[in-house]
Amino acid sequence: MNHVDPSKSSSTSPPSKTTHLEFLMSPVYSGALHPLHRADLRKSMLSDDTIQQQGIRSIPPNMIAQLLRFDMPGVTSAMLFPFADPAGGWMDHIRMKIFQSLTRETGRGGKKKAETIKYLQPKASGVRLYFPLATMRAACESMETLRVCEGEKKGLLVAQREDVPVVALCRVEGWHVGGSDELLAELRPHRAQGSRREGRPRRRR
Repeated sequence: MNHVDPSKSSSTSPPSKTTHLEFLMSPVYSGALHPLHRADLRKSMLSDDTIQQQGIRSIPPNMIAQLLRFDMPGVTSAMLFPFADPAGGWMDHIRMKIFQSLTRETGRGGKKKAETIKYLQPKASGVRLYFPLATMRAACESMETLRVCEGEKKGLLVAQREDVPVVALCRVEGWHVGGSDELLAELRPHRAQGSRREGRPRRRR
């Protein structure tokens, strides 16, 4: 049984990427990393080869709002995490880590609490699986155990250190579409000769 179905991995957005994303991922843009951003990745023990392979790069400050498609006052430094597409190239989907983090209040009445925001993405852009390129083919095609991590950097580190099939969820609840308990399309097992259907993970309470 294939772990991940590549035919279901393309973004639900229009097939052509935004002009801004195309530019950032093209040879025209150097893909340079701000020293602060590189230090953050190295703190997570990611190698330069992994960083380059995944296309992680700094976003010019004037393009942050253009990529998000909304204004975020006070955010002037961000690092792009492109999403590799098993069908080839890059998904029309991104997340960015922002420096410094933002804080907002959630909840009501006496149950309010502060929430730290470290990552942003375009509104209503949905949830996607993050594939480390080093082991993406194995994640889609091999019979090996598939590891599932929370967070792009953790997934990259597992692929880098252990060279095993792995995908990353962008948050704890990132295995399903909002408002539903159904698995993401890429994670839904499909039947193959001699295979078994695996259950979906339990939600944390």
